[in-house]
Formats: sequence, C-alpha cells, structure tokens
Amino acid sequence: MIKTITFTGADDSINPDDMINISAKYPHVEWGILFPSYGTGRFPSKQWVNKLTTTVQTNTLTPVKLCAHFCEPWVEKILMNPLYFNALAENLSNDVLTQFKRVQLNFHGHNFKNDIPTVIENLQLLIKNNPDFEFIVQDDSINDFAVIPNISVLLDTSSGAGLFNNTWYSKDKIKELNKLNISFGYAGGLGIDTLPTAVDQWKKENLTLDWIDMETKVRDGQGFSLPKVIEVLEYMQPYIYKEQHASTRN
Repeated sequence: MIKTITFTGADDSINPDDMINISAKYPHVEWGILFPSYGTGRFPSKQWVNKLTTTVQTNTLTPVKLCAHFCEPWVEKILMNPLYFNALAENLSNDVLTQFKRVQLNFHGHNFKNDIPTVIENLQLLIKNNPDFEFIVQDDSINDFAVIPNISVLLDTSSGAGLFNNTWYSKDKIKELNKLNISFGYAGGLGIDTLPTAVDQWKKENLTLDWIDMETKVRDGQGFSLPKVIEVLEYMQPYIYKEQHASTRN
C-alpha cells in the first residue's frame, strides 16, 4: 500500500546516527530535510546538514534515503532560472546534494498561473539537466504541473499547512497520474491520530502510494520527535508495500 514513508523537518536537536539506526531497522524510511539552512525551527543549520550528509556518506552498511525539500526563496528562483539549482549545489559544501536522490519544490500556495509556460519550460530543463535527481512538485489545487514528463507529484491540498482531509484527491486525478505513469505521494495532516482514517480509505480503494509525507505531527514541544517517528513506523508496518504481494494501482 505504501512504498516509502517520509518524515520531514529533522533539525539540529537530532543526532544523525539515530536517524541512520532507524533507517537500518525500517528501510522504507526517507528523511525530508528543509532548505535553506536557516538553523532555526524546522530548518536545520548548514553545519548540521553537513554532519548528516557526511555521516550518511561514511556509513556504507545502511542505505539512507534523503529528500531535499526546497522552500522560498529558492523555489521561485529555480522556477524562473533552472541554472540557479546548479549554483546552489555548488555553493553547498562537502557535495551535500550528492547524498540526496530526490528534491521537492514546496510552493506553499504560491500561484504561478501568470508564469505557467515559463515554469513548465524551466522545470523540463531542470529535469533534463539534472538526471541524477527525482524532482517532486506539489499538486495543491492551485498549481498542476503533472503534464511534465519524469516529474513526481505530491498531492497536498493544504499547500504544506499540515491540514488533514480524507477527501484529499479525486479518483480522476489518480487515474490521470497512473495513466501518465507519474510517481505520486500524499501529505496533509498525517500522524498517528489521522493515519487510521487514511489507511482505511486507502484499503477501500486498493490504492498504492509511492510515498506519504508527514511533518507537523511528528513534532513535539522540543522539535522533531524520533519517538513519534517510531510510533508511526510501528503502526504502518502492516501496510508497507511488498512487491511480491503488490496490489493493482487504481
């Protein structure tokens, strides 16, 4: 049912070694790291990101999945000039981005309707020029770039606000994404309290999601919470996609 579970927002309070230990036990885990590296709140510092990527690189025993979540002002600059992505990659020390396989562009409700042709053209160039990365865009009912070949789509009607809605997608949208062979995931208020409702819906529809992403509900008063992450992982164990028993995607 679920191929990958992404936990977004690991910050300076977290020991990267603990993340690697969790990845060793739960290989379907992906860690979403927020950029730019402000060093406050959910955005870890540049020093912490360097430590994480160095730790991942030197640990050859455990494959660790990392996804870079780009926010403003980086996103708009990339969408207006795809070469800005390469400038960012060069400016990040220690070949940081080479440890990431996926890059998500967070729109946060920004409406690009006046620049759609330019954005589509630049996204195509971004993908073409950087074949080592899987690029993800948000489908938030405001922007829809699913027509772009080799793009992946995060269904998030809350535009990154973490609001749960169990009518988060239309069946027509799912059919369209499957017809175009587009990888897609879901985010929006997922956590240990909302997952039972979500899982029940996915089971009824015999739906396989390439990934789900959660952020707000794996935090506590101290910041990013690994105990909450583990609680979710334990609950989701029966619903992890196993290829030999794979369900047909709708």
